[in-house]
Amino acid sequence: MEIRFTLWRRAGKTGCRFIGNPLFAVPAVLGIIYVAGFLGCVGKYLRDSYLPYEGEVVAIKRSWTDWFLLESNDQEHLVIRTPAGNTVDRVVSLQTRSLQRIEVGDYVVKDKGIRNHAKPRGKRTTQEIREMALEQIETATPNRTPAGDRQKAPPEERR
Repeated sequence: MEIRFTLWRRAGKTGCRFIGNPLFAVPAVLGIIYVAGFLGCVGKYLRDSYLPYEGEVVAIKRSWTDWFLLESNDQEHLVIRTPAGNTVDRVVSLQTRSLQRIEVGDYVVKDKGIRNHAKPRGKRTTQEIREMALEQIETATPNRTPAGDRQKAPPEERR
């Protein structure tokens, strides 16, 4: 009994044909399916990060394939209803969604280009929120002076 581990054998004039171990066929097919699924996910992510889209966010979900197809677990799928009434699924990183504060019900607009991220229309930016908070602090304590302008009281008044 002879066991061969060769994967390819010269088959005369027709070229090479696969004659490997039959047990190798199952992992080979599973590997091809795995790689094809991974490339499909990468293609979808690149398409969603480049092409423009806009619409109302209907749902935010995670795909069950995220753990299976070598995707990192920091991506979420935005289900968006476009102005035409169609529902599309777009991949957005968790960091982009949290920094832009995208929630269900927001109207999201993304311009063409990889560096352009999806942004909710009509929400305040972080800088606007910071300025508003500083204004509220100033109006809540009108008699308070900034820390650098405080005068130290003379020693006799401290007691």
